[in-house]
Amino acid sequence: MDHLGRRSESYTMANKMELNEMGLEEGQKQPATATATIVPDLSSYAGKDILEKWQNMVKQHDVVVFSKSHCPFCIEVKKTFSKLNVPITVLEVNKSKDGPAVHSSLKKITNQNTVPSVFIKGRHVGGCDDVKKLQNDGELDELVKDLVVKDIEDEGGVQRLSTIKGAKGDRGKAQHPLFWFPNVVNNYVVRLTGAFVCITCAIIITYRTEEWAHWLNVFLLADFITRMVFGSYASIYGMVAQFLVSPFKPQFKPGPPKQFAAACGTMFSMMGVGFFFAGYEITGACIIGGLMGASGLEGFGNFCLGCLFFSWGIRFKIFPDYLYRIYANTKDNVIAAWDWSNIIASKSSPPKEVAHVGAQTKADLKYKYTKTDEHIVSDFHLIRNMQVSYFAMPLSLAGLAVALKMGSSWLNDWALLTLGQESGQLVSSYNVDKDWFIVIGVIAATVYCIMLVLYLFRLVMFHKKCRKEWHCPMRSPGFGMISITLVLFSFLVYDQYGDDKEDSDFGLGLWYLGSVVHSLLTLAKFGEWIGMKYEMEHVHPSWLILPVGGFVSALVAPIIPVLSKGEHPEIAALGTTYNVELANFYYSFSYLMWIVIFAISFYKVVTGHNMDDRLRSQVFIWIAPPCVAAMADYVSCFTRAATAVAPVNAGQCAHNFSQLYWIAIMLTLGLFWACMPYINFFGRNKFHMSYWNYLFSLDVVAAASAVYWGLTSFKVAEVLFISSLSLASVGNAIALLHTMSALVRRRGVFTPEIKWGPLSFMKLTHEGVRGAIPKLVATLKSIKIDDKRSVNRFAVEMSKFITLHHEHAEHEDQVVFREFERYFPEHAKKYLDDHEQDRVILADLQTKIDTLLAFAGKEEGAVSEAQAVAILQTLHDKIPPFVEHFREHLAGEEAHLNPIGRKHVPLAVQKKLVERLFDITPAKNWAVIIPYILENLPFLEQRKKYVKAMVWGLGGHRAQQIGYIIYQNCDAVMWEVLTQDIPEIIPRGVSGWRRYY
Repeated sequence: MDHLGRRSESYTMANKMELNEMGLEEGQKQPATATATIVPDLSSYAGKDILEKWQNMVKQHDVVVFSKSHCPFCIEVKKTFSKLNVPITVLEVNKSKDGPAVHSSLKKITNQNTVPSVFIKGRHVGGCDDVKKLQNDGELDELVKDLVVKDIEDEGGVQRLSTIKGAKGDRGKAQHPLFWFPNVVNNYVVRLTGAFVCITCAIIITYRTEEWAHWLNVFLLADFITRMVFGSYASIYGMVAQFLVSPFKPQFKPGPPKQFAAACGTMFSMMGVGFFFAGYEITGACIIGGLMGASGLEGFGNFCLGCLFFSWGIRFKIFPDYLYRIYANTKDNVIAAWDWSNIIASKSSPPKEVAHVGAQTKADLKYKYTKTDEHIVSDFHLIRNMQVSYFAMPLSLAGLAVALKMGSSWLNDWALLTLGQESGQLVSSYNVDKDWFIVIGVIAATVYCIMLVLYLFRLVMFHKKCRKEWHCPMRSPGFGMISITLVLFSFLVYDQYGDDKEDSDFGLGLWYLGSVVHSLLTLAKFGEWIGMKYEMEHVHPSWLILPVGGFVSALVAPIIPVLSKGEHPEIAALGTTYNVELANFYYSFSYLMWIVIFAISFYKVVTGHNMDDRLRSQVFIWIAPPCVAAMADYVSCFTRAATAVAPVNAGQCAHNFSQLYWIAIMLTLGLFWACMPYINFFGRNKFHMSYWNYLFSLDVVAAASAVYWGLTSFKVAEVLFISSLSLASVGNAIALLHTMSALVRRRGVFTPEIKWGPLSFMKLTHEGVRGAIPKLVATLKSIKIDDKRSVNRFAVEMSKFITLHHEHAEHEDQVVFREFERYFPEHAKKYLDDHEQDRVILADLQTKIDTLLAFAGKEEGAVSEAQAVAILQTLHDKIPPFVEHFREHLAGEEAHLNPIGRKHVPLAVQKKLVERLFDITPAKNWAVIIPYILENLPFLEQRKKYVKAMVWGLGGHRAQQIGYIIYQNCDAVMWEVLTQDIPEIIPRGVSGWRRYY
């Protein structure tokens, strides 16, 4: 085929324009030697019309790309072929004089309205998404295998399997959207949100003279800001839309232009707020009208005006073209992950029963089933999978109800009743409608009762699972949420000012039940902490749930009151003293526990971050103790001031409260600072029920802010109360919508958690090998005895596979399985024997492949062609059965040996094992293994977990070394995806690096 054309303009990849389009800088070394041939027009091709000419062009060239020079998806396709070292022929339809006619004709013939439009060997393969799907499925390599200009690192001399390396393509550039906005969004959510915005704008315009409409515009502005920063996941409108479309498969679209559209909406709604509150209702209505039109086009017409402006920004180089690159390279993976979780997993077989080993004594190894990840994510069961941590949901809702009650007129009423009309110390209160805390309280009580019934059934039907939770040092404090919620309900239902004695008695009953149960739980756990051996990894901020419960009991005891409510003044005063003393009983020990546990958990978080992101949300419990302690101390002090038995200065009460309150505020601000993108400690993982752990602390900040405002009437106190209450309310609403969406999809709630630890990267190595085997077999099948390139391609894949097999077997033989056999001797013998046999087989295969490489390289003394054909046939006969045996070997290890690591090897020992196996492998081999596994793991989350597990196991001090390997051997997309969630791996010299001390 003629790759140049008679009158075409040929440019190498080193040409400045091409460097720019491929994402390289002028002067940067270009590892590939492929060329991009730019065809200015179709005059050099035969044909009576445009259709025949471009069809002849397609016939004459192996790879043809019809493109627009400014289109980021076209640029990504060209980069893809550049990375594969495949020459392409390009016609830029926006620059060629024949471009418009060609594009019009292409639309009719291919039924594809957009560019790029890619043809490979005369076959139309589609656009950017289609090319990327072919690449991810391994089909693109097969289509262009004979077109590769350079496929190994050093083509000089004769190659050997031990030295051959694949050629490195262009690493390129990639960039995430700003803040925490996702790269891939659900277009159905975007459109439905646009419809909500359009309707809201119409309401604002219609009632533009009303003050509430101006505040509705403020809400719209806040919602736009959250969508611009976080996407739909932190937006009320976005989550309502997410809930409504959750039963349907998403339609995935690129995130960057949608973020730009949200930024435009933020600007318009901000101008609307300014004009409305300045008194220019007509001007504000006109601006909101423009926003209504744009959102209406999005919602009802599926046309994104902001995205159009964004594309112009790309075209005129205001924005870099590589903003789309992560989307283009991960969309297919996101679709595959969704299909796996929601379709494939639903069809998975139930767990297979495997051998029951060592049943003679109770201490022997016992295991029943091997559960696949597919089964775990689809195992929805309301009773079996009802976890104690789920009680964070009713606790948070009850906490919000308490904050709303504190913000109502109740607080001032209580102060006046306690000290008398003339002695009330609260100077102001925010009159939140009491109906709000009643509604939220009813919702919280409903959720609580449902969960309590489910957990009681679980206790009866699956008591072993409940016992495991009780003994788990990080889960067991969660039982305290059950009793704390009861005490909060006692505060909500107790009718201090009414005549309903039944409500009052019911509230007292709830307090007694909750407080007594919590006291017993605290004593039990305190005794276990003293008497049992724990590692620093087991200490966690969730332990603070227990002192928080003590503070809550101390807060409510004087308010109800618990012990006496006599009508005679002296009896009433004595009863008040008893109530205060009871509050002191709960307060004192809780205060001690708070200080100690906070200090230890702060040290643990600072010096050894737990790599499981789902546990990080519990760090927010740090905020709750000082908030609740401040309110408890003030209520006791304030109540004591009303008695003649033990009078105190009410001013001192406010002083003590303020000190504890400001501790809580500084903790809150500090934890929010840890959410900043350059730290990115919180919120890395997608929604999980653990996100409810954030909210109770925000609730009690709002409740304490209500008290602080009541004490001071400072303007800053009012701002703190309104902002904290708004944040807590919106947070609870968003978490509730997330939970409801998860229930509809039957994913992420009432399903088991996929457990992982430092040794999990060994199992993920298995998954990577499974992903690599099809490509290995495909390159074997594609070998032509007279084609050196096809032999080289296979040799490169086989070299990586053998390196991985050798090192992985050494890890298991010398470190992991030897440790397992300390627990259960001879249990790993079969798999150790397999390794020895596999080494012999692979050594024989390596000899044969080296011989084939010598023949392909025409080395002097090489075998004859007939002998080479015979060797190739031997490879065809031996490799497929070997890899099938290896699959079974991996499955056997996972079924029979993984339970030892999971059930018997302590976390501290696991980390030591990871350090030992990291040390026995040379750095040059890690530089092969880590990229090889990352490239062949099927899902992004698995790739992240592979790196997280390694970093966790190595204690963090090897994180940047691992990052250096990834940065040097993986492309920019892989790097950006990993470092967004694991920034600690960024090595020195790379943007975002921070010194590891």
